[in-house]
Amino acid sequence: MSSTRRARYILLGILALAAFSTVGSSLATGAGQDPVAVAKARIAPYMGIPAFNPSAWHPAAKPFDASKAKGKVIFDIPISSSIPFIQTIDQAQSQAAKVAGVTIKYFPNQGSVSDWVKGMNEAIAQKVDLIILDAAPNPAQLQPQLMAAKKAGIPVIATHMPLGSEFPPGTLPPTNLANVTATVPGPYPLVTRLEADYAVANTPGAKVHALIVTSDDVASGKGIVDMTQAEFKNLCPQTCSTTVVNVPLSDWATKIQSSVQEALLRDPSINWVIPIYDSMSQFAVPGIRAAGKTNSVRIATFNGTPFVLKMIADHNVVAMDAGEDLSWLGWAFMDQALRILSGAGPVPYTTSPTPVRIWDTSNIAQAGSPPAATKGYGNAYIPGFEKLWGVKG
Repeated sequence: MSSTRRARYILLGILALAAFSTVGSSLATGAGQDPVAVAKARIAPYMGIPAFNPSAWHPAAKPFDASKAKGKVIFDIPISSSIPFIQTIDQAQSQAAKVAGVTIKYFPNQGSVSDWVKGMNEAIAQKVDLIILDAAPNPAQLQPQLMAAKKAGIPVIATHMPLGSEFPPGTLPPTNLANVTATVPGPYPLVTRLEADYAVANTPGAKVHALIVTSDDVASGKGIVDMTQAEFKNLCPQTCSTTVVNVPLSDWATKIQSSVQEALLRDPSINWVIPIYDSMSQFAVPGIRAAGKTNSVRIATFNGTPFVLKMIADHNVVAMDAGEDLSWLGWAFMDQALRILSGAGPVPYTTSPTPVRIWDTSNIAQAGSPPAATKGYGNAYIPGFEKLWGVKG
């Protein structure tokens, strides 16, 4: 895979099956509590294989008759067809569509707003039954087309999206989800907490100084930074601190390495690097190496991209990756689409219904050798969704 393609391995719109869970919320650090012990308790539930549990997603996530959607046509506009993350999700969506008897058409594109506009216009012209904005083509940049789809009676769902209700105020565009029929959120609040928790859990005395590598031009970027900093403040306000570097998406391949190197040389107390998406790691690791810090700096990140999981297996600076089962995501996206097409109505998600698993050296062998994007999460989701839909694959 080329550096350019990996740099675009955005998982924007890139983890969890529910909110942070009562485990996290009930362990707020108080006077006299050991933040390391608290952090270890917070990450523990996410180290194993996730369960398929619709009752935990939302009260509206009930069984329905997906056969009512049979024969209908879905038009899928991915954020970029070149991203392996998208390709794996789309393979799963196609599998799920076949089980349900619906047709899904994909609109190949290279990830520009003009591409997404063309895709929306083509879908409307074809009078399809539903449009998927696959893994977060930004609805804020497609408002005229979304209004045209609504006028044509074509529902639109946005998948792996950040939700304004979960993000800090002012960190998302005001039109983030305007004129979108429904969404399947990404687990951004959960994974930002887990990254911080993992760093604290694995640092003596909770003395963490984290370098957060972000991209402000990505819709979720500013909110992810704010939420990560908030978790450190919650856990260890006296011993933890953060530094932030912003590298635009288009500059990942050319500027992340130097930005990380310079930050580490400028501040030798930095002992963790947190790239907001794990594909940044391929550029952050050389920066850590160039600074001579491979023995003192580790990476905690998000997405579960196979080449980053292999870095964990190879003990190559990356210590932790909060991963998503990309096939599970594809089936979950299709679940929302089928609910709309069948007349059952969408699930009004207020947090992500898709699972997260923390990967580190203790369990990375379960991801395969070499690690795979869909291994180590179990396969309960396939019969689980088939039962929800009243179909058999």
